[in-house]
Amino acid sequence: MLHRLLDIFAGRTKEAIWCGLFLVLVLNVLLFSYIWGDRSILMSSSLIPCILPNHGTNALHRSIEMLATSWFVEPNYKVLSDAFWRGDGLLWCPFLAMGCPIWANIQTQAMNPLAWIACLPEPSPQTGLRYAFTYMLCAGTLTFIFLRQFLPPFSSSFGAIAYMLTGYFMLYRGMSEISSCALIPGLFYAIEKLLRDPGRKSAALLTLLTTAMVTICGIPELSLLAVTAAGFYFLFRLFAGSVVSRDSRIRVVSCYIASNLLAGLFAAPLLIPFVEFLRESFSSHVRGGDIIPAGQEAFPFISANVITYLSPYFFAPILRVSTGQNSYHGFVGFWGIIVFSLALLATVQAIVSLLNKSGAPSHPAERTKELLTIFLSTSIFLLLAKKFGCPALQWIGTLPLFSLVLYWKYTEPIIAFFIAILAAIGLTWLGDKTLNLKTIRAAGLSVFIGYLLLSLTSIPLQMEGALFYSYLIMGISILTIGFFFALAIMAITKGRSARLPCVLIFAAATVELLLNFTAPNLMRELSPRRDDNPYVALPFITFLQQYESSKKFERLFAQDQILTGNWAGAFGLYDSRAYDALYPKRLMPFYRAFAYGDKPVSLTPGCWMPAGAIPPADLVEEVYGTEPIVDPFINKKRALEILRLWQLTSTSVILRDLEHSSALPADLSKRAGCEAPLIYNKEVNIFCLSKVVPRAALYYQVDKEAEGSAVLAKLSNSQFDPFKKGLLEQSDLGEDELSKLAQFSLVQQDLEAQRIIRYKGEHVDIEVQAKHPGLLILNDIFYPGWQAFVDGQETKILHANYLFRGVLVPAGNHLVTFKYKPMSLLIGICLALLGGIILSAWWVCGTIAERKRRTKQFE
Repeated sequence: MLHRLLDIFAGRTKEAIWCGLFLVLVLNVLLFSYIWGDRSILMSSSLIPCILPNHGTNALHRSIEMLATSWFVEPNYKVLSDAFWRGDGLLWCPFLAMGCPIWANIQTQAMNPLAWIACLPEPSPQTGLRYAFTYMLCAGTLTFIFLRQFLPPFSSSFGAIAYMLTGYFMLYRGMSEISSCALIPGLFYAIEKLLRDPGRKSAALLTLLTTAMVTICGIPELSLLAVTAAGFYFLFRLFAGSVVSRDSRIRVVSCYIASNLLAGLFAAPLLIPFVEFLRESFSSHVRGGDIIPAGQEAFPFISANVITYLSPYFFAPILRVSTGQNSYHGFVGFWGIIVFSLALLATVQAIVSLLNKSGAPSHPAERTKELLTIFLSTSIFLLLAKKFGCPALQWIGTLPLFSLVLYWKYTEPIIAFFIAILAAIGLTWLGDKTLNLKTIRAAGLSVFIGYLLLSLTSIPLQMEGALFYSYLIMGISILTIGFFFALAIMAITKGRSARLPCVLIFAAATVELLLNFTAPNLMRELSPRRDDNPYVALPFITFLQQYESSKKFERLFAQDQILTGNWAGAFGLYDSRAYDALYPKRLMPFYRAFAYGDKPVSLTPGCWMPAGAIPPADLVEEVYGTEPIVDPFINKKRALEILRLWQLTSTSVILRDLEHSSALPADLSKRAGCEAPLIYNKEVNIFCLSKVVPRAALYYQVDKEAEGSAVLAKLSNSQFDPFKKGLLEQSDLGEDELSKLAQFSLVQQDLEAQRIIRYKGEHVDIEVQAKHPGLLILNDIFYPGWQAFVDGQETKILHANYLFRGVLVPAGNHLVTFKYKPMSLLIGICLALLGGIILSAWWVCGTIAERKRRTKQFE
């Protein structure tokens, strides 16, 4: 049975198995110290600030994104694992900000079997290693399977290595989109299979892989680009070459359209909630204003951004040398010198062959490779041009959905896959002596001059202490260029077998990629040990967990890079911050109202800042990074308002670095009537605010405002007392709600804390004891899909205090229940079931028709 399944998928089972074993060997070499030693591949368990701050030289980050693996993915492995074992459900996370969707945000990868490897049964450095090993092996094997449709096993294996060891897998190995990257070759294989053999099986395979690309992905932007690139590949193969006859084009196109429609139905349980999340949120990836419109790029086209494609260690020395004075992004991906040189050889050869009209017509297989090379080369050029802000291509970012894409980042794995294919074709033509001496010399001279110019213009960007290192790397790289092209000339020399030079090129490229992979990222600092497990609670975390059990679900605010990147949620602690690309619409205006007031906001891309302020890296850093805006010590002009922000969000616990002796200035504490005693001072200082709004609070007085902006203005006004009155929006109130509000007592009373008797991710029970009719406010964010029940009777949820969930309750003792049952998920499940019925009917009808055909032929 297994053999049949492999044969259906690969077509060449034994070759795929042998290639897989070879890739396993390469991965064992690459990850030797992690598989067989005592080292950990989890970056967040090393020196990156995540759980505790790390000042000084050891705080160097080893990835393009400072918070790459500790930013969102690794902590959520623990959140998912805990939710699974506790039975909380996988739809909602109560620990971050004021609550946020898990299922709908896609990045948490609740549907991803690869992520389950890292999540279950308990996240650890070992499970993280198995996750990295699996997706890299998957990427290489699928690349081999795709390339075997065109190339011999040797070249296909080379392409598999080139993609499996691409720089994107190294630089973002802890990010959520890596699972999607591993599936890109499989998606292209399914399209090629459909073109060659249109029918139910091929259509089902394409449906499966397209569904997987969408549903198990960690970044929908990458999935959108991958599916789009695969669509262009389908059109190219449909009309170029002889793979599809004119008579069968209608059938092929019908199968392709049907497969994508079915994939959309099967992915609906994730896509529909995600679309709802997009509608109810804003993305920090989307730029706005006059500086850089949405979907457009401002990635500088300078040498430092290009040379890392060939020599990634040029700006990432193994030694601790500063990376330079420039502010380049760099390090988004790399290909290596030998892989790029082979890709260039293939491109030049294809152009020459297609322009040589006087020559004999090419063999159909060779013609296909030539056309494929032109298509891939053109695609790479266009993707890079978009990345570096080509004006002629900026319109792409204005299209629906495409305006959400960070092209400078998420085009990289697609480019790397195309480069790997070109390199495999180049090695094939080198092995069968299709290339000629002029082509090799021209390409070699181009690579040499281009690399020399890039190096000499990049070196001045380095700081003085790194100059010698840069010249050393430049020299090694130039020697690599010379070595490769010398072997290439040997391979095409008459009377000499090309086998040995090609094997040496294969080996040299593998070694180069392995060094590229390890040198700038894994070896520049000492890797953490396996017992440096970020999921093991430090003493201050254990203290907080015990303290939380007596504080009725109140939140914390950790400053000074403590518990950075959602790590509070990994330990079951409620954090008023969250790191993500998508935020509910009301969250940022809520923070901004207290931090900025009515000051004008600049149009700096990615953030909302007062005009004239020093902008941080992006919106995430603005509010949830180093917290300069929401720190009353730094932002003294808005100190009282910031304290109000903490109080309204039930943030009673403040974590600060040991250098800070107090949490609040004395005069501010006195004005707010809120002290902040020190309750812990070992690894960090922990302060507890004495007066915050309870997580579940009953108000007996309520003011109504016309709209949300008026509510925010009143909440942030120092004359308003949030401990006496709640605020509602007039637009939420119908006749029933207005009649209930009319029954409220006129006697002024402070709010009363109510007892939360059950708190799960998707279910909250609150025991209410109301002396008069009142407004119960649960300090969790208002979000579609939540339902409220008072003694089992459903009631309306109102926008309370702008951001939170409010329910009107009558006098007396009641049980108020909040349940998260999103209609978007139910609709998605129904659509998926419909897709299953359609596919089953298609399969059954096709099988019956095929049997009838065979019966007629037999008769």
